[in-house]
Amino acid sequence: MSMETGDDERNQPTEQRASIVKLPLTKKGAGAKKINARALSGAHREIRSLKSEVIQLRKKIKIKNRKIDRINNKTESYASTSQLNSHELTPMKKTEAEVSRLNLTPRSRKLVRRKLLTGNVLMAKIDRAKRASGKKKVSNIHRVISNS
Repeated sequence: MSMETGDDERNQPTEQRASIVKLPLTKKGAGAKKINARALSGAHREIRSLKSEVIQLRKKIKIKNRKIDRINNKTESYASTSQLNSHELTPMKKTEAEVSRLNLTPRSRKLVRRKLLTGNVLMAKIDRAKRASGKKKVSNIHRVISNS
């Protein structure tokens, strides 16, 4: 680089020559200090960004935990309803409680619901027949169920 180009740069307006120049260090000991200072400032920047990321992730965890709690409370209420009042529930309500507790896909939900509903209706009829019948009729019902 010649002197002429250096003079040209100085004569230009400040808007065009706004560039950062890294000057060489004059002291030998200052080089290591400068390297360490730059590394330290870079580490501080990274720590600051990671701390903000940790805060965001903790917020996400809280949101997900609340969502899980809501789902658990909902399924527990269905489970407690079906366990406490299983003989009082209609077959349809009992089936809905069992299907919602399973968290199935919409397609498999239809298939499982149909099978459960059939089973629940049959069980309700058998229970009513047991209550209304004598022991001999109950044993006949048991034979039909066990296919013997």
